This record gives sequence, C-alpha cells and structure tokens, in this order.
Amino acid sequence: MKFVTLLENFKKAINLGERISGKNFTLPILSNLLIESKKNKICVSATDLEIGVEILLTGQMEEEKENEKIVVPAKILANFVNHLSEEKVLLETKNQNLIIRSGKYQAEFLTLNPEDFPIIPKVKTIKNIEVNKEEIKQSLERVIPAISPNASRSELTGVYFDLNGKTLKIVGTDSYRLAEKTIKLTNDFSEKTNFIIPFRTAIEVSRMIADNIEEELDHQNLIIYPESNQIQFNLGNTRLISQLINGEYPQYEAIIPKEFENEVVVDKKELLESIKIVGLFASRVNDIFLTLNPDKKEINLVAQDQTFGKGQTSLKTKTIQGNHLSISFDYRYLLDGISVAEGDFVFLGFNKDNNPALIRGEEERDFLYVLMPIKI
Repeated sequence: MKFVTLLENFKKAINLGERISGKNFTLPILSNLLIESKKNKICVSATDLEIGVEILLTGQMEEEKENEKIVVPAKILANFVNHLSEEKVLLETKNQNLIIRSGKYQAEFLTLNPEDFPIIPKVKTIKNIEVNKEEIKQSLERVIPAISPNASRSELTGVYFDLNGKTLKIVGTDSYRLAEKTIKLTNDFSEKTNFIIPFRTAIEVSRMIADNIEEELDHQNLIIYPESNQIQFNLGNTRLISQLINGEYPQYEAIIPKEFENEVVVDKKELLESIKIVGLFASRVNDIFLTLNPDKKEINLVAQDQTFGKGQTSLKTKTIQGNHLSISFDYRYLLDGISVAEGDFVFLGFNKDNNPALIRGEEERDFLYVLMPIKI
C-alpha cells in the first residue's frame, strides 16, 4: 500500500480513533488502530468493545494490495501525526511495517497481526433517524452538563432520546438537575421509541460532528440507526457504533413545573457574572441564596462561608412577577443552567423554596433546565 491523503483529515481520523481505542491490559490489541486499504481509500478503525468507529479517507492510492490491513499503536501514531504541519501525508507499508512521510519527517511503525483486531459490528436495521448535524451537536452540548457519568444508577449516566414522529427530545439528568432539548427530524421516523446512549458516546458524537472529517463532502445530516441493544451514527464517511444502556429512564416529565408563582427575566451576562463572583464565598455545599424583591424589581444574591467570609450583590431585572422569595441552589449547577440558555436574557420560574425551578432563554420554547433547590 502506498497512499497519499490530506494531513488535516488524517489527523482528525487518527485522533478520533485514538480516543475510542481501549486501554485494556487483558486485550492490548484494543490500544491499536486498524488501517485498511479499500481501492482509492483507506479505512481507519478503532474500538474498545463498547464503542467502535470506522473512518474512510479519500486520497490517491499509488500502490495497493487488495484489502491490505495493518494494526498500529494508536497513541504513538497520534502523537507523531499531531506534530506534523505539511499539507499532505504519505502512508506506505514495507516489510509489514507502516512508514509515514510528511515534509522532512519520516517514521516507521511496527505493526501487529490484523487477524487479532476485533470485528466492529454493524446494525441490521434500515430504519433511520435524520437530524441536522449542527442542531444535534448543540443539543448534546446543552444537555450533557446535567449528567453525572458516575451516577449509581446506570440509566442516569447516559443521554435519553425520546422519539415521536418527527420530534426528538434529548434529555439528561443526575436527579438534582435536568435538561431537555426538543428538535425536529429531517425525516419521519413514524414510530415512537426511546433509548439511552452512554455519556461517552454522546461526547464522541459531538466531537465527530465538530471534527467534520472530509468536510468537502458537505453532509448536513447525521443519520442514526437505533436497534434494541446498539446504535449507529453515520456522518459522511464516518461510522460510529455503540452499545446502548439497558434500563428504564425515570418519568421525568412530572417534575417539570408548568406554572409559576414567581417569574423573573434578567440579563444573562450580568447574572452569570454575579453568580461567579458571589459563588466564591459559597460554603462546602456550594450554596448561594437568591432573594426575589418584586418591590425593587431586583434579585439579591448572597453566599457565606465561616472560613472565607461573605459575598453579596443585587441586580436589576427586566421583569419580575410574584412575591418575595428566598431560595438556595448549588451555584455550580445554577451556572450550568444559565450558561446553556440561549439569548441575552434568561427566564427563571420559581414556586416554593423547596420546589424545583425552571431556567431557559427568554424566548426559548424548545429547551428547559430544571434545578432542585438545596434544603438548608
């Protein structure tokens, strides 16, 4: 095999593969990448047995042995390639080793037996979901902060997908806060179904879209193939497959408040700045108190620690309705919810001091963030 391709695309493929590759002492083959020639393309594959990825790269095949395969250590290959800066890179196999040349640099990598590399499965279903790639990327990035990958309940460590016709709800929760984003499919799935994808899979799907390997292909849609125990994501020449999380997702809709005794609209930037500064004085439970003052049309923020002292501020609201209310939150979780709200102004809906609050952009109707208060 003798193959020339763009260095930028090769870097992205190798880095994606290196992230997926497993660090398994009992199966050291998983810490490697499989590189396979396919006519005028090469395929880079990686797996940790829970997630697998295949990336096809176009280029110029100068010499080819049909379906030639080599297995190369992922980490050293990624480290070498990431230091290169030329426009193109040459891959050549010689004496069962891989030689890479780019500019004035050359490296020769020892390879392993490709027959030991695990087969990456493929889905059997032809039913698929199509969604705009940028929209699902942004949706995942807004929901992921509400998830704890170390939660004791496995179903809470993943991202919940709930499909109904052309509507997809993407949900994340750690039982203290919850984020839900609703998006429209570009096709009609026609069936009602739901599933939970692992936290790490959601991260890699978002990164896969951001990397946009072979971007000249200009694929606007991510195609998703769900099955009973696995799921596949296709974007152009990249295919990522993952196991699903088995478990029953909680009936979260019941905790989402529909009506509010207190409603506030406030400048997002000012509120974020206030929470960050006052939050420096939060106690060990990270608590910050918000006090609503409708008479003065303002919110007061206070945090206090017996060791460091006390921080406080007040900020004017755009609108405020309801009664006086003092409520305490984990300031980090509060920051997460306000940060992912869209627009210049954020809506805050409150009821009692022990009831969940709702956060969203002032004009948003397809996203919400629900946060439980701290009971002091």
